[in-house]
Amino acid sequence: MCCGARTGRACAAGPAGLTSWREWWRFCADPDSRRAVIQLYDPSKDSAGHKDVPCTLSFRFHLRRGRLDMATTMRSQDVWTGMPYDLFTFTVLHELVTGWLGAELGEYHHHVDSLHIYDRDLDAADAMTGTLASPQMEPLSTPWIGFDQLLRQVKAGERSGHPGWDTVGAVMRSYRLWRQDEQESAREVAVQVGGPLGRGLRSWYQELDRRRSFENATTTGTR
Repeated sequence: MCCGARTGRACAAGPAGLTSWREWWRFCADPDSRRAVIQLYDPSKDSAGHKDVPCTLSFRFHLRRGRLDMATTMRSQDVWTGMPYDLFTFTVLHELVTGWLGAELGEYHHHVDSLHIYDRDLDAADAMTGTLASPQMEPLSTPWIGFDQLLRQVKAGERSGHPGWDTVGAVMRSYRLWRQDEQESAREVAVQVGGPLGRGLRSWYQELDRRRSFENATTTGTR
């Protein structure tokens, strides 16, 4: 997906062109600033001939009238294998920065230069055209103070008292069990997860079961 390894490393390194995350934060909190930009594409690294080039070019934040707007610019994005995951990730970032600033959640804008889908995914995408949008998730915004502790609780599978993040933690706990080949325990946890994340998780397990059945049948047929 487009929010890949190179994008993650770029975020971890800090906003390009700024001396530190602290400087970026100062611009973010300034309602008159137009410089709260996280630049992910770095020509010094991304013009070296390798293929690990971020599809995401930049994130921009604008605090106006107490509301935080966010805009993402991408050079390229696959509608089927990239966009659903990227939109979720980027709007979570939007919510988090909003909570850290103590602002209201504003508008999110997504700009893509090359928005495409491959022939191999057309049938699957066409089957989704009648699907209704899922209900809204629990908010994930939270103050900066205590955020590290909240993440530790989520990763440890402990309840934090934050409804949105407790749901995320339950999804992570369930899928961790699934990856450890404890499918029944994973399903027991998944049944207790509410909202669109819970429905999505249970639907994903059904898909994994379908793929496993297909693989077993294929293997049996070739013996």
